[in-house]
Amino acid sequence: MFTELEIKSPESRAYVEYYFDGIRQREYNAKRLELRIFPNKAKSQSEKNKLLSKLKFEFHKALEKGWNPLSFEKPAEKKAVLSLENSVKEILKSKLNENYSRSYKKDLVALSGKFLQFLTSAEKKCSVDKLETSRVIEFLEQFNSSNRNYMNKRQTLNVLLPNTISRTPRKKCNEQLHEIYTKEEMKEVLAFLKKHYPKLHLLSLLAYGCFLRPHEESRLLQKRHIKEHKIYLSGNENKGKKIRVVDIPNYVYEALLPFIENCENDNSYIFTGTNWLINDDYFKTMWSRAKNKMKAKSLIKENQTLYSFRHSASVNVYKKIKDIYILQKLLGHSSIIVTMKYLRGLGEVNSEELRDALPEL
Repeated sequence: MFTELEIKSPESRAYVEYYFDGIRQREYNAKRLELRIFPNKAKSQSEKNKLLSKLKFEFHKALEKGWNPLSFEKPAEKKAVLSLENSVKEILKSKLNENYSRSYKKDLVALSGKFLQFLTSAEKKCSVDKLETSRVIEFLEQFNSSNRNYMNKRQTLNVLLPNTISRTPRKKCNEQLHEIYTKEEMKEVLAFLKKHYPKLHLLSLLAYGCFLRPHEESRLLQKRHIKEHKIYLSGNENKGKKIRVVDIPNYVYEALLPFIENCENDNSYIFTGTNWLINDDYFKTMWSRAKNKMKAKSLIKENQTLYSFRHSASVNVYKKIKDIYILQKLLGHSSIIVTMKYLRGLGEVNSEELRDALPEL
């Protein structure tokens, strides 16, 4: 496969010559073997001769072991290091092309804009690893209105600056409490909403009876999603990212029917009857107004929210069937672990109960 190796010493540069598969090879140094042998840099002829002999020996040994000079690839050129600004923009672009929720993408866009505006011109041009941790901390301190707000921004920033916020301080925060409704409270709140806020009334029923998330699923509900007393959501239309089929109880369907009949076509949104979509904060604003009025009438408590309808339904179902797997399907959770945490957060199961649920051998 290869011929005898020979040392050639012309007046210019010396080398080792041989033929491999009929193709002549000239080796001036041992870079291709990742060895530091440079005969032509020798300071004397005797040193040069020694290095040439060593060069010949190393290549012969490599060829004997099966090394193929024809398959040798030159080391890849070093990629240009991205500036901090371009790095953030590249990551943002990548995330926006992936299947994440609308609200998550919105947060990424907003925070990336604020962060780039915060940086100096010099910082934008440097590489990510050159950014001082103190500057990241300084940026995050802007979001100290609450521990929850701070930690949310810290987590989002970690997506835009991977592995750079580990040295920034963490802050302990409690999860938002969505206090459940009693049966009497539920009846009174729904009666008030039905009379004064029909859209909120339907939104609440969809959260309670169909387990739909108010802002990410119910608000985006279209006529085409509803067929034969069922709601069909594709993987990119719900947070669990799996195809979801939900039965519609009769009491929900009765409230839903007038909205369906008001739709102009199959692609019309349920809450507008047209192809125009209600804005992101519409129901948040409407709920805030309704809640103030209900609090004045002592119909609702401070920690009872729109999500409390979905949470109340979860507790009722779990108490009735004690089957966490069915509840997982109803809630549209991606895994049983999420449902366990959900129930624990609602105070329905504790760590001991979860431990007792583990399989035995």
